[in-house]
Amino acid sequence: MIVIAIAVVIVLAGSALAVIGTASAHAPASQLGTNVPGVPFRAVPAASDLRHIETAGEPPPDIVKSLTVPANSQYVGYSNEAASADQFDESVTFTVPSTSPTVALFYSKELPGAEWSMQFDGEAGGDRELIGQRNGSDGYQWRVAIVITTVNPKLSPALAGSSQTSTSSVVMTLYQVEDAS
Repeated sequence: MIVIAIAVVIVLAGSALAVIGTASAHAPASQLGTNVPGVPFRAVPAASDLRHIETAGEPPPDIVKSLTVPANSQYVGYSNEAASADQFDESVTFTVPSTSPTVALFYSKELPGAEWSMQFDGEAGGDRELIGQRNGSDGYQWRVAIVITTVNPKLSPALAGSSQTSTSSVVMTLYQVEDAS
């Protein structure tokens, strides 16, 4: 009887631990990452999106680790702007279910917090653009240009009671500027 009681306690304790572990392992994206003051979504490392453009150690790990994306973003694709040029110039594109002013606020807080020196923060060609510059461990200065375009709902304006919201398309371009030495 004691053996059965001990077995029941072990099974119940194991089940409780499994439920607790499962809940934290499968937290929704909105609960992952770091809080960004004044922004309704969190910051998560951009490394999984940037891996699509990493080649031969570029961009260097310190540059990759200094960049974040909103936790609720969805990767869309990448492009190589440099083609055969000597210096790195590549982009990733992702979407964020939010307006461009909110996404711009996110980056206006995240970039300086990761030691990016802000070069520009404003309107350019009808889009919102932020440009930051930072020295990389590879001896180059790196720039990140973030261009944010609000993609309006299919029905404009969204009908009352509709769940349609604006989405922003974000292009994050990383490029080498010049020798930092």
